[in-house]
Amino acid sequence: MHLRKFVRTVFLIFTAAILTSVFAVCLTASASNIVYYNYDSNSDGKYDTEFELNVDIANKTAEIVDISCYSSKLIIPTVLKAVEVYDENSWDWEAKKYDLTVTGVNIEPYEFDCGSITSISLGYTINHISAKSLGYTEIYTYVPEIDEYDYVWAPVSGLKINCTKGTAGEDYAKENGFAYTAYENLGSAVVTLSAQSFTFTGKDIKPGVTVKFGNLLLVNGTDYTVSYSNNKNAGTAKVTVTGKGAYRATATKTFKITSKPAGSAKIASVASQDYTGKAVKPALNITLSGVKLVSGKDYSVTYSSNKQPGTAKATVKFKGNYSGSKSVSFKIALGKVKKLKATASASSIKLSWGKVACDKYRVYRYDAKTKKYKLIKTVKTTSYTDKKRSQLTKYTYRVKPIMTFNKKTLTGTSVQISQTTGLAVPSKFSLAVRNKAIKISWGKNTKATGYKIYRAANGGSLKLVKIVKNKNTTSWTDTSVSNNKSYVYGIISYKKTGGKTYYSDYDYAYSGDELARLNGATLKSHRSFKVYNRQGKKTTSYTYTLSDKDIKILKKFAQTHFKSGMNRADKLMTTLNWINKKVKYALGSDWDQIVSKSWVDAIFTYKKGQCAQYNGAMAAMMAYLGYDVNVVQGYRGTWKTNYWQHFWTELKIDGITYVMEAGNYGRSGSWMYFVAKYSETSGYIRNQKNM
Repeated sequence: MHLRKFVRTVFLIFTAAILTSVFAVCLTASASNIVYYNYDSNSDGKYDTEFELNVDIANKTAEIVDISCYSSKLIIPTVLKAVEVYDENSWDWEAKKYDLTVTGVNIEPYEFDCGSITSISLGYTINHISAKSLGYTEIYTYVPEIDEYDYVWAPVSGLKINCTKGTAGEDYAKENGFAYTAYENLGSAVVTLSAQSFTFTGKDIKPGVTVKFGNLLLVNGTDYTVSYSNNKNAGTAKVTVTGKGAYRATATKTFKITSKPAGSAKIASVASQDYTGKAVKPALNITLSGVKLVSGKDYSVTYSSNKQPGTAKATVKFKGNYSGSKSVSFKIALGKVKKLKATASASSIKLSWGKVACDKYRVYRYDAKTKKYKLIKTVKTTSYTDKKRSQLTKYTYRVKPIMTFNKKTLTGTSVQISQTTGLAVPSKFSLAVRNKAIKISWGKNTKATGYKIYRAANGGSLKLVKIVKNKNTTSWTDTSVSNNKSYVYGIISYKKTGGKTYYSDYDYAYSGDELARLNGATLKSHRSFKVYNRQGKKTTSYTYTLSDKDIKILKKFAQTHFKSGMNRADKLMTTLNWINKKVKYALGSDWDQIVSKSWVDAIFTYKKGQCAQYNGAMAAMMAYLGYDVNVVQGYRGTWKTNYWQHFWTELKIDGITYVMEAGNYGRSGSWMYFVAKYSETSGYIRNQKNM
């Protein structure tokens, strides 16, 4: 069996034995390994020799213990490149690759048949060769001692050994009577360089080489070759002279590469740096002879006077391939505000910006009359709201940071932004209920072109019912109404100018007695309510509890949207209309984003949801405000012909149940109910009965 196949088979059987005590000994007895290595002796891309090696990992050496040769010329080199060795001290047996120096041949006598080999070349590092391990073959011949023919081992006829003088190879050839050629050992040659020290150039440095062997001057390319290592960067470089022709082995010589003085290096000017309140350390751009130097590798930088406004200094100390030092100065000044934004309502513009290291900020507004910027406010915060502005008017602002330093006022660069105010909502919007008529009234908007009035009956979708084209008209009577229906009205201002139409936000009013109904409720804020499943004939329920995060979100919404002077109906209608207008109906990836969120978080933070989230969030706000509410899981439509699952909110006041429905106008077939009795609604199904 071939050596590699045999040993691998043994190894597999050995591994299957599950870590016996013999294996434990192998792990601790030695740092050696038995390794197989394929060798391409003539560099033709084909392996012609296989060595079995006993490897000493610690010393990076190898002893040859068996050979399979498929060439007539056996070459045993000085170094075997990239030998794959398994570390026996690792339970993982992870292979690593090493360059191994061949130090000996230790094959059992007559184990390796050299009958097909005509020459053996031995590396000069081989310091021992076991007896009868090389150069013998088995032949069939007459044996006088036994007076008959038999198989015996004999030296290969005509075999020649190539070796280096004074090595084990020469001794082996003499002892066994082989013809041999012993090359001179170049290790004893005298190597002289053209210089012992050079200055770093950024390129490989290759000094001239002179080699003498005794009194004989050797010839480069004929008697030896030259290679260089570590010969580019500052430090110690090495020249290796390798024998060829009549010479073998190597000789080495070192030389120094010194750092290049960097006094002529150019440091690019450093732009003025923003004051941060902390040490400012700008990166430097340094070049020398057109080469960009690398921080950390070619130089290090220390900074001084670099925390306060004024002049700072960066001192460069060159290292590695460069030597010397240089310095550069730069300014530290108050910076400019970043991320300046402006948002507008009909009567104000809010400015906001990122924080800058300073004491205060000056806010300026451009005055079209004087054509100058006028200081309107100095603030410590990162926002300012400019109130009492005119509708549909463009305003331009500048914000500049300032601070006091060394009893002087420092100013940063101002940043400019423009914004246009919106159109105001009609003021004093109200309804007066008449018999089969409702009179709508509002305050005049002098900037508007006119007004648009929308109406929803019994919780239906808002639809445009009237366009008032005269801005001076402040009332309209709706005569197309019924006494047995409740109505919600919305109104906006609009302005046509320059080919564009601008719209205000909505204001709402409602015709029923919702406010009177709400005023009958005793309010007590709470954070849990019931959710009733009324889809089957029997009702089941569970308690829904608001988290601390939910309460925080509801509180923030109330502080932002509930204005001073709002009554109970105003607050609930504001919430219902916000959900109705601002929330996107969630499908696909939108649904995936909020399905695991609380109802409050989904609606008021992510602004996405379906009926459960719409009405669950509405119920949560009402519980937060103190109302007795619950959520119903039932159906919409008509039982049993056409129905679908739906969630809605129920409000209880004095034992009477009202419907609060936060439908979404962005969906076809949407609806809305506000403090409505079931008798005032349509389409709800509880416990498989039409309400």
